[in-house]
Amino acid sequence: MSEFSDSDFGESIDDLFSNLEQGDNDGAQRQPFKFLDSYTTDDRDLFFGRELELRELYGRFFSSRLTVVFGLSGSGKTSLVQCGLVSEIPPTEAIFFPVRTAVDPFRSFQDEVARRVNLPEELDDAVEILREASYQLSKTLVIFLDQFEEIFIMQSASARKDFIKELSRWL
Repeated sequence: MSEFSDSDFGESIDDLFSNLEQGDNDGAQRQPFKFLDSYTTDDRDLFFGRELELRELYGRFFSSRLTVVFGLSGSGKTSLVQCGLVSEIPPTEAIFFPVRTAVDPFRSFQDEVARRVNLPEELDDAVEILREASYQLSKTLVIFLDQFEEIFIMQSASARKDFIKELSRWL
């Protein structure tokens, strides 16, 4: 026989999670755990414990045109880049374009750039889009392929091949 009744357990769960509401709590302390959501620059004060990885990523970022961050699913790669690395690089030096590859990687790329750059309508070549963005913004452009594993899960072999070929043009 259990020493707790269903109502005791239900009340304790409600009490446990009653303070975890999302959103602005009129100055209440923010919860440091984002569960499956990634950390962003807005969470820099909550993001800690990755200093060694961040230093290594920062050093590699400036030493190569291509930096790959890989690890197990859920290990915090997106947070390391979006919160850690982006927070360390002054916005006057670089602009990050997060791109997802699940549906249409080319459209995702174009849409993300177009959110920050006034692109001519006739411009549809990715390399020309990058040149135009570089000209208008006058800073380093960083294409952050977030959740890149989606291209292997969600795209056909021919779409993957086309995208990889296009990426090589970008570099």
